[in-house]
Amino acid sequence: MGVFDFLKGSTDKRLDEILERLKLTYSNNYKDDSLRIYKEFNDAFDIMKRNGKLNDKQIAHYTEVQADYEKKLAHFQNSNKAPSMY
Repeated sequence: MGVFDFLKGSTDKRLDEILERLKLTYSNNYKDDSLRIYKEFNDAFDIMKRNGKLNDKQIAHYTEVQADYEKKLAHFQNSNKAPSMY
């Protein structure tokens, strides 16, 4: 938590809380939990964007974070696929 976190709105604070849980589960290599929390983040982010709860700067920041985790979690999602027979 940063020194000025008390200035943050409850909306981006909620997203940051979800991202902290994601960071923890990802760092511990908990595949299923990481994917579940990433989906929770995406859902919350989409709802907040649609409802106008985030400003342009916040949207840009969380879009970047979203893309970063998309790349990080790609190997988790690919490991769920059945092995090829050929």
